[in-house]
Amino acid sequence: TKLSCKEDAKIVMTDCEMDEYKDADVPCFNGNQLAVQCADEAWEFKVTHMTVSTMSYKGTEYVRGRVSCMVIAQKYGKNLDMRNQVQVGLVIRGEGKLETIDADMKYRRKMNLYVGKFKKIDEIKADACFACIAYLPGEKFYAVAKPGPDTCPDNSETVYKKWVE
Repeated sequence: TKLSCKEDAKIVMTDCEMDEYKDADVPCFNGNQLAVQCADEAWEFKVTHMTVSTMSYKGTEYVRGRVSCMVIAQKYGKNLDMRNQVQVGLVIRGEGKLETIDADMKYRRKMNLYVGKFKKIDEIKADACFACIAYLPGEKFYAVAKPGPDTCPDNSETVYKKWVE
């Protein structure tokens, strides 16, 4: 109890001052203890993997396929509810703009992936520059995965922020 650390403290048990429970004014009885979990970072929120799988049609420049995105979403080291608290959208990057393909990709719990599908009627070309945008609805907190060739546009953060809003 009464934990006090200096700003440059690295190891709590040696660099901080505290009263041990046995020396505290009010001792804890069995079952009354309080556990605290610590984390180095308040948030860990990122799209870690993104795979694109396409299939072309004869006689047309359009493809069908699926995009899978893996997201890590933790607050103070605790995983968020991926199905209910995190949303992932699939977009195509253009010069200064984003074209939405799937605003709410489906979460597959067993694979821990978000999956977005597209068909030939969506008129998506084989060289499309995809991006996955993971975000927390109602918040301005997001992460983007944007793989692709060097010819893909590198949009500013403002474009992604506007899409999330």
